[in-house]
Amino acid sequence: MYRVLLTIAALGAVLALSACGGGQSPAAAPAASATTAARPSSTVTGASPPAAAPSATTPARGEGGLGADAPTATPTEATATPTPPPATATATQPPATATQPPATQPPATEPPPPTPTATQAPAGPTFVSVTATASNQWSPRGVNLAPGGTVQWSWADSAQPHEVTVDYAGASSDIGKTGSFSWTFPAEAGTYRYHCAVHPNMVGAVTVG
Repeated sequence: MYRVLLTIAALGAVLALSACGGGQSPAAAPAASATTAARPSSTVTGASPPAAAPSATTPARGEGGLGADAPTATPTEATATPTPPPATATATQPPATATQPPATQPPATEPPPPTPTATQAPAGPTFVSVTATASNQWSPRGVNLAPGGTVQWSWADSAQPHEVTVDYAGASSDIGKTGSFSWTFPAEAGTYRYHCAVHPNMVGAVTVG
């Protein structure tokens, strides 16, 4: 395309010169013709056109329509910026902790209740005196006596006669309005009863122990 434009421009110039210079000598015309003939010959053979021709006519353009003096774009190679690899999360295992089983406390044991201690009754006296009353009763009716102790019954100037009988032994005193009787009980603990044979309601007991 570039060469065709140059050829057309050269032919146009020759024709213009021929029209303007009609009064010139015939020798000049053949020269122009020779020049004209020479230019197509150079176009056909592929020879490079004169350097002045493009400047006298329209600036030469490339096939893409750009001027010959247009700056040539120099490709710039993109520089790859190294990208750091993504951080990898590292799973951290917690340190193994040895777990001690909780100490098992033995159940609280209640102390056993104290064993009641048998309380020994204080030993009775070794001698006790019992008397008859006007209402025909022994006073006191019941007495405590130490093992092997002695009881003495007595009555004096009573309106009615009395006597005393120890039941377990069958021992008894004389009957009278005045009198006394003593008996020593065994060391064996126990309750021993007595009474008056004249008055069945005059009864009592001796507790030994």
